[in-house]
Amino acid sequence: MARDSFEAWSRLCEAGGLELDDRDADFGENLRMALSPSAATLEEALRSSSTDHLVRAVFDLAEPFVAMFRAILSFFQAAGAQQGRSQWDIHIEEEHIELKHFEKFLETWNALDCEVDVPAVDSDGSSAILRAGDDLIDAEWRAKTGVPDIDHWQQMYHDGGHYLPFPRSLHADRVPSGFRDAISIATVLVESARRAWPDRETMMRDYRDRRLGFESGDGFNLGTIAQHETDFQLGFIVAQLGRYVSLDEASQRMVGQRLAIALGRYPRRKIGIRAELPELERILSLPLWQRRHELYAVWIATEIVNALDDHDCALHHEKGRITFAFRESVIATVRSSHPKVRLFAERRSPLIAPIGHGRTGHVQPDYSLWRSSGDREECGLVVEVKHYKRGSPARFREALIDYARAHRAAKVLLVNHGPARESFHAADRDVSGRCIVIGDLTPSHLRQRETLKEIVRDYVGEPVFRRTGVDAGPLLMLAVDVSASMSAAIDAPDFAGLLSSVAEGRTAAVALVDSEIQSVGQLDLITNDIRRSRRGHTSLHDPVSSLLEDHERVVLLTDRDGIADLVGFKTKHLGSKHVGGITVEVIEIER
Repeated sequence: MARDSFEAWSRLCEAGGLELDDRDADFGENLRMALSPSAATLEEALRSSSTDHLVRAVFDLAEPFVAMFRAILSFFQAAGAQQGRSQWDIHIEEEHIELKHFEKFLETWNALDCEVDVPAVDSDGSSAILRAGDDLIDAEWRAKTGVPDIDHWQQMYHDGGHYLPFPRSLHADRVPSGFRDAISIATVLVESARRAWPDRETMMRDYRDRRLGFESGDGFNLGTIAQHETDFQLGFIVAQLGRYVSLDEASQRMVGQRLAIALGRYPRRKIGIRAELPELERILSLPLWQRRHELYAVWIATEIVNALDDHDCALHHEKGRITFAFRESVIATVRSSHPKVRLFAERRSPLIAPIGHGRTGHVQPDYSLWRSSGDREECGLVVEVKHYKRGSPARFREALIDYARAHRAAKVLLVNHGPARESFHAADRDVSGRCIVIGDLTPSHLRQRETLKEIVRDYVGEPVFRRTGVDAGPLLMLAVDVSASMSAAIDAPDFAGLLSSVAEGRTAAVALVDSEIQSVGQLDLITNDIRRSRRGHTSLHDPVSSLLEDHERVVLLTDRDGIADLVGFKTKHLGSKHVGGITVEVIEIER
């Protein structure tokens, strides 16, 4: 048994592989803040804290990683349901991590007792509580609510800077169910302030003396609470909640629905976990925690694919094993885009004289998205993943410039687990316009996650067809021969009717083909493209072969010249119609 918190912390560092001089530097600093914001050093904070206080604080600081593990598990479980695999393995360098490792970790974590389970809000989350009903409240924020214990709490807050226990009339068991998450968040914020400081003046002194660091991804961090208290946010929140529960029933219902939507976007976390030191040591010794930094990059890959949730994305694997190693591998193919987009890990590209430390003659970003362009693939988006706890503008600039120079048509995105910014020079203008940095990208930081999603979707575009149902298999595709010999039929007034009758009940997408695939789109959107299409020469073998890679059947509208190109395919004649002076044949082609 540890004699004191200082010895207990040494044991936890060893069990959890904590690198306080490197990737876990912020863990130690946040622990100092959680234990004693006024302490000058972590050792001083440890010496003045109980072991129980230490264990609780370390559990709280581990929560963001737990949210990441939970998101990765959910992703692969959903992928298993969609792609018919009940289990996946993740291959990181030489280590195999199975989903059962995630399940065991989370089963252990979920079994822990805690004071409260709340949405894991970021620095914007508490503001959502204030905004949910501000259009229904017409009162100066310091005005009395008419509820005695709330008004007394407010008076002590404003007159003496004291944080009294959270008003009993606002306890979760006394308010409508729609308010309970908001009440729980506010209670945690108030109780955290009460435990850390005797009054608001002491909090502000620690804040002014820079003993507190603002954590934008963690709304419960003491530095975040202090930052918000420069604007008296806790007073605003208590007053606003008091007014919400005094509204008429219909207005309360409306506010409750708004709160549920705003707070429901966040993952959940446990606050005030009740456990002993040996239990925490066991959890930090599990394989998942030991690989937490490497798993951050895996989580980013799942975020990239999740950004395309309405697309048909196929994960690439070898017997269920998805590889995240320092070598080129295809992670996923977006089959519902046109041309198809492929997500690569560690794809190498040549580069003359890179400026980044350690790069010689090539670059190898963590992730890159590529699509076919004629007979070659071109990169349109690079995503480099960092796990720095402090921003490194010079290194970030070098990486961004090297990747932008190696991928001339690509947007280059650098994401970091901690703060991040770039520092471009005037000479970098030719590439800096294509570079973006996102810092503090974590599961609870919704704004950053949404930015990543928008960038990925902007490159991939909207689906040109959608898979129907779970594990439905490849879809049928309708193809229209738009080569020159088909011009008279295509330009005829009744061609659109023929196309609709053939497509009805059969297909989600239409491809325009001659010697290549000109475009793919929904039937109702591609009608004008047919009339404007380039009327090239007839050579259907290659485009039809390409369509059959993703679709088990293709129904083709063509003429006799097109049929001559279908030698070697398994075909079936479905009918024909005279349009514009020529006979249009309807041919079904199978793999």
